[in-house]
Amino acid sequence: MQLTPDQRDAFQAIAAAQIDSLRPVLDSLCQASFADRVAIATDSIVQRRLEEETRLRTRLQQMTGE
Repeated sequence: MQLTPDQRDAFQAIAAAQIDSLRPVLDSLCQASFADRVAIATDSIVQRRLEEETRLRTRLQQMTGE
């Protein structure tokens, strides 16, 4: 099914109005959860680096025989 240009314009107008009405709600949800999401991402990055450091230290010890 293909929309006519008028139908497409009407659809885009409805979609734009709905998106505009949701934007404040979505923005407030994003702001409310931003700090938590950054903390989780930071913890994940730090955890990966610590695991990588442990693997490298283990490999170095195996190579040097210590």
